[in-house]
Amino acid sequence: MTTMNHFGMTVRGWRERMSPRDSGLTAGGERRIS
Repeated sequence: MTTMNHFGMTVRGWRERMSPRDSGLTAGGERRIS
C-alpha cells in the first residue's frame, strides 16, 4: 500500500502545480483539487 500512497502523492503534486491554461482550458473560476 505504501507504493500506491506515494504514487497518489506524486500525482497530486503534479495537479497542484498545473494551471488550467497548461491543459488547454481557459483561466478563471475556482480550481478544485481533492
